[in-house]
Amino acid sequence: MKKALYALCIALVIISFCSCKNTENEIKDETIYTINNEIVTQAEAEYFTKKIKPEIISHYIAEYSVVYDESFWTTEYDGTTPQEALENAVKEQIALAKIQLILCREHGIYEDISYRGLYGLALQYNEAHKNNQSVGLTSIPMDSFYDYYLDNGIMELKNILGENELKPTEDEINNTINEIKKKYPNKTEDEQLSIANDIIVEKKYDDYISKLYSELDA
Repeated sequence: MKKALYALCIALVIISFCSCKNTENEIKDETIYTINNEIVTQAEAEYFTKKIKPEIISHYIAEYSVVYDESFWTTEYDGTTPQEALENAVKEQIALAKIQLILCREHGIYEDISYRGLYGLALQYNEAHKNNQSVGLTSIPMDSFYDYYLDNGIMELKNILGENELKPTEDEINNTINEIKKKYPNKTEDEQLSIANDIIVEKKYDDYISKLYSELDA
């Protein structure tokens, strides 16, 4: 319990320390590498590093009972340092994001999927809604704008692909619906069918993204 609380405290400190806000002109547009011909900028890498760093810290503290000190990032545990684990996790998450954002662009969800492009979308949205007092989202947090557009893009992708490439077959529905009926006996048949459909699409989508990731030419 103490270990978990300590990890949480460290994570919260890191999040607080890393929550500084950049203006659009301060975005670091330097290209550090490409993924399927899509550039990854310094700002993009820093965004994911700030997001993932608390998770890495919490993991190593919980898994190895280590102390977060000056040597933390360079000390090796089971053949890997926390710094190496962080860099690998950042690269993986950026790659998965790029794969799905490329699909978003191909299906007309977003036109500009660059880091600066999504940042600009958030700024425009916030400016347009700054005096809006209606119910609903009136401001996109600029420290999590990328996740906001990625998550919303993925939801739209699943809806689009679920009606086309990833549409469940009759056999897939039949193989799933009985379990759904047992789990949700009080749901109507249409509701049960909808749940089964969503579960199948979710799995097919995850498998599809995993396949694209395995074929990635970074």
